[in-house]
Amino acid sequence: MRDTAPSSAQAAHEQAACKVLGLRWPQAPDGALRALDLSRNREGDRVQIRLEGPGWATRLEISQRNDSEPAFARTERLDLRYQGSDRPPAVVAQLAAHLQKRLAKVTFDTLGAMADRLPKLLPVGAHDGSGDASHAPDPIDPPDLHRGLQESWGHPDRWRIFLMTSEIKRARDSAVQVDLPWVQIEHGDFECQFVGVGDFLNLPWRSPWLRGQHNANTARGRMRAGRAGERPADEGREGGPRGYDLVTDLHDMDVITGGTNRLADLLETLREEQEIPPELIQLNCTCVPLMNGDDVEFLVTEERKKAKFPIILTAQYDVHPYGAHIEAMQKRLLAAPRVEPDPQLVNLVGFPEGDGLDDLLDHLAAMGVRVHCRTVPKMSPPMMDAYRQAGVQIMLENADWQPMVDFCFGTLEGMTTHRLAPPFGVAPAIRWLESVAAALPLSAEDAERAAAHVGAVSAAMQDQLAPLRARAARHGFGFIIEPPDVTRFTEPARFFSLPVLATLEELGFPVRFAVFDDGEHLRADLEAALGGMVTDPAHLHFTWFTEQAELDAWLASDELDLVFSDYLYDHRITSAGKSPVSSHAFEMGPEGALRSAARLLRLCESSFYGRLGRYLARPRPTSKVRLEAFQ
Repeated sequence: MRDTAPSSAQAAHEQAACKVLGLRWPQAPDGALRALDLSRNREGDRVQIRLEGPGWATRLEISQRNDSEPAFARTERLDLRYQGSDRPPAVVAQLAAHLQKRLAKVTFDTLGAMADRLPKLLPVGAHDGSGDASHAPDPIDPPDLHRGLQESWGHPDRWRIFLMTSEIKRARDSAVQVDLPWVQIEHGDFECQFVGVGDFLNLPWRSPWLRGQHNANTARGRMRAGRAGERPADEGREGGPRGYDLVTDLHDMDVITGGTNRLADLLETLREEQEIPPELIQLNCTCVPLMNGDDVEFLVTEERKKAKFPIILTAQYDVHPYGAHIEAMQKRLLAAPRVEPDPQLVNLVGFPEGDGLDDLLDHLAAMGVRVHCRTVPKMSPPMMDAYRQAGVQIMLENADWQPMVDFCFGTLEGMTTHRLAPPFGVAPAIRWLESVAAALPLSAEDAERAAAHVGAVSAAMQDQLAPLRARAARHGFGFIIEPPDVTRFTEPARFFSLPVLATLEELGFPVRFAVFDDGEHLRADLEAALGGMVTDPAHLHFTWFTEQAELDAWLASDELDLVFSDYLYDHRITSAGKSPVSSHAFEMGPEGALRSAARLLRLCESSFYGRLGRYLARPRPTSKVRLEAFQ
């Protein structure tokens, strides 16, 4: 290793990590391998090495050796597991071979202690303050099941956790609606269907502002369905019945004697008594039959010999539950009859329904832009059949959906793809409309009409925004974060496409951060990363805390009116006399920006929680109780 002084917290961490791993620092000029991060997970049972090279990024995870589980490589006392593509870069295998020698006699406790002593750094993907993101969203970022719900239900750090990133990742598949005549069977107790992360989270895709307008049998719903190329539910559907869900509903006695008889009866009914048999059955084992030891695999193996439709078996593991559905959609898309694409037809990918999207569609229609299909979160076979008639697709980047979107629509021959900045806020929405028009070969007359419409909308919206900004300047919008939460703000794709800091700056709200200080010197890096997301860093204010009393004092400050939380209802905020808000408060589109500002101001100017907050406080568990819960 060369004796070179590190120039930043990132460099200091890399230098120390390379020393632990026996690598050279700085790395060779060809950039074949660069150690980005060496750290232990929160539970302390894994050490993670993030790696990056030209055109790839991956991870190696090291844990205590367990011969009953597969591993990419092993030492006498350690397991190395690889996360990334099916075919890892050659340098990953070389690194694993190197680590097998380097760590041959090292115990996991020793390696974990070494990782704990390294200089800390901001998460990979954090903004470096230069105006450009230092890394794109991580394409291999699965839900962190090791953290998961532990952060929400009785975790000893619960008092300072307000952003539920891991839980949102676990629930993200529930937003994808794949319309197929398939049967989904949940093998478990009925009560399990009512317990999930969505029951206590403000999931970004569950917008209350729709107010039932998503129903295809309402006037607004029919308009939305027509625009999406769908048909109302009461008109039937070509190609067979809709899919539906079933549950075996295990009871207490089934836990004792086994529940496979219930599942066997259900599968036999679907096979022999259905007038129109399903195209496919997806069977998911919930926790109870797995703990009971029900031999579901044997039952499914036998049933596959009799059934004329495939049966897919999944369980409570880190497997994409919509994998088979998405693969079917991709195959349907590729098998659709080839037609000459119309270069003036546009497909929209990844835009959730809502009034904001409706406004954008109205503006596109007024500009002469024809939207053909809208897919993700909704997908259906008829949509896939017609999808390639358009010559352009516009994507809204979303880290939670991106792997699925890229798999289905990433490389379609004859179709031009544009990944535009999200249209949240007045000025960004205007730029988005201009970019869509620029992506099409519009005639001179149509281009002139589009420009005139966008100019008129921009002037009208800015005039209406000015008085709202003046009112917003008198209020404070707060976030409570830990350093690992930084990427939610520096990468809009990780915040369900919402550039929340830039949006709040345009709406005129001063933003205040309360950041948990874990004892490492990250303050300058974190403040620079977040300051790089706004045009005026003075718009942001920072407070660092380590104790609950400090956070309570910050929440009680008169400089705050709104505090962000991913919880469905956060008593910590309301009992401090402040109004809780979530990503639901923000709508896309120029009119949506004005509605967002008005909505936030109504919450700020309401005196409800200020007057009644003291009655909403809940008793807090003592440190002893929290410790006993996790022993």
